[in-house]
Amino acid sequence: MSERNPVSCTALATARIWQPLVCLSLLAGIGLSVLTLDAAIHNEALGIWLDRKFAEVNGTANFYRRQYVDNEDRALLEELETLDVSRGGVYFFGGSNMMWATCVPDLPSPQRHLVHNFGVGGESSARYVRQYVEFLVNHKNLLQAGADKSLIVFGTCFLNIKPPSDQAGNVFTNMWRRRGLYRYDLEAGIQPVPLSNCVREYVVRKGRYASLVHGCLERFERWMVPKSLRRRKTPQNAELYATDYRQRLGTHWQEDLAAHRRDLQQFADYVKREKMNFVVVLLPLASWHKPLPYPAKYRAMIEEFCTTNGMPLIDYTNLLADDDFVDHIHVNPQGLPKIDSALMDIARKFLREKGVWPGK
Repeated sequence: MSERNPVSCTALATARIWQPLVCLSLLAGIGLSVLTLDAAIHNEALGIWLDRKFAEVNGTANFYRRQYVDNEDRALLEELETLDVSRGGVYFFGGSNMMWATCVPDLPSPQRHLVHNFGVGGESSARYVRQYVEFLVNHKNLLQAGADKSLIVFGTCFLNIKPPSDQAGNVFTNMWRRRGLYRYDLEAGIQPVPLSNCVREYVVRKGRYASLVHGCLERFERWMVPKSLRRRKTPQNAELYATDYRQRLGTHWQEDLAAHRRDLQQFADYVKREKMNFVVVLLPLASWHKPLPYPAKYRAMIEEFCTTNGMPLIDYTNLLADDDFVDHIHVNPQGLPKIDSALMDIARKFLREKGVWPGK
């Protein structure tokens, strides 16, 4: 029998000893990374620090994204996955001006389970909000505690007359399609993707980890940009806004307003059929909107809608001063506590009347 070549013996020893060690080291590294990501995504203190640091560095109100890349991911992967509706609750809906108008994540835990901000970035068509509520009723058992203990608050303004869109770039559309958990159709609404429990858990965790990494990278990249370049200064000029909104809403805005009214009626009919409580809130606008033709027309339509349907209307249009806005409709750190206090008054009053609000 021939003797083994020394080089072959060395290669064999390497294959038998070092390759398994390297593989085990790689597996250990992957396992450690997963454990680290899992610990980070469930570390509320980290999310609070990221939110506050981002707001401080950029001079904006708190966006309450926590560890996620945006509010839509936080709602999709965290709030909807842990939603507790067993005692009823108050549910805020609207566009980005509603999404960033409350401090709900800062509430103590017992209260946080009763108040939810489901605002979504961009404009918020009444059709989108109806579909969101229908999804919560049909797939998240929203009315578990009884319809009388659920209050839907629709925060709106004239921007919501923009027709709903099924385009991939639309924020509402993209929210439901992005992580593989739901399907969205402009007519059919939101439907869960059929997944086994194990597969769903995997998809949710993968989405959370991806959103955490993406969110941290995005914040880091933004922090590397000089503060003066991070956010364009929005001129508070009525003439410039008039030009911008003519482009934004187009020449058929009155027809779009009529279509929005029809979507609102379908929403109201659904809420009445389910016997839920419903409130419409006109959200704050800065004074340079006043010369525009849209706000007055929208207010008149909303007043008629609420009167016709016997629904409460709360007008916060003039609640804030111009210095409370960071741009045309979104509040700054000075304005956030004011609008949050007003909206939370609605929630506390309703939940106290139902005997479920903890504490004073």
